Amino acid sequence: MKVLRYNEFDLIDTTALKYIDGDITFREFENYLNVEILNESLADLGSFIKEKILNVLNTFLVKAAQIGFKVIEKFKTIFTWIINTVSKWKEKHPVLYKVILITLITIILLMVSASSAYAQSTGKPVEPAQINVAIGWLELLKGKTDIDVIEVNKAIAHLIDLKDGTIEITELGDKAIQIADSALETSGKMIDEAKTGLDKGDESVAKMCLNLMEKGSQYVSAFYSKIQDTETIKLTMK
Repeated sequence: MKVLRYNEFDLIDTTALKYIDGDITFREFENYLNVEILNESLADLGSFIKEKILNVLNTFLVKAAQIGFKVIEKFKTIFTWIINTVSKWKEKHPVLYKVILITLITIILLMVSASSAYAQSTGKPVEPAQINVAIGWLELLKGKTDIDVIEVNKAIAHLIDLKDGTIEITELGDKAIQIADSALETSGKMIDEAKTGLDKGDESVAKMCLNLMEKGSQYVSAFYSKIQDTETIKLTMK
């Protein structure tokens, strides 16, 4: 099965660029996708994914390296549009459906990677998407290791603070901060492993990364207090 790679994309889609830059609304962009791209793609599904779709995806990837995680919020809309569209082809064109799905996963992981590199190169803090993967990872491990659950929850609280951009909880302790830092490092390695796996046709780690990112995004706030030796931690989800 052929999985399309980012370095196979040659052109930038100017309409997608206008949408990312805020020059047109999503409704205008959606109309462009339906009229200019969907109709052409349906004319020849045998060619897998039409060049214009590739150019749209490439545009989001290139912008991720330029403006960081802000582009991922924009990409969520096109991701939903593509999934809703190709789901209609699943029964008649199962191979095409799987190729598109794997390609989308690849693009998302590449955007997270490119955005992380952007954040590091500009000295900016780690952005929400990568933090969400780390939070999801800690949620997965909770109660399954010898680390006290309250320490894991405190680490998640710290990551929520990082995601908000303001450190409001300052008494979590060194252990919780170390756990949070370790989760961020692990999430980066997982993303790299996911990309390597996709190159080999293995999408399992990539799907896990997306699942962790979704779980992490559900955490929106945290409360912590300590009275004498009694600690109270509350994590709020959507």
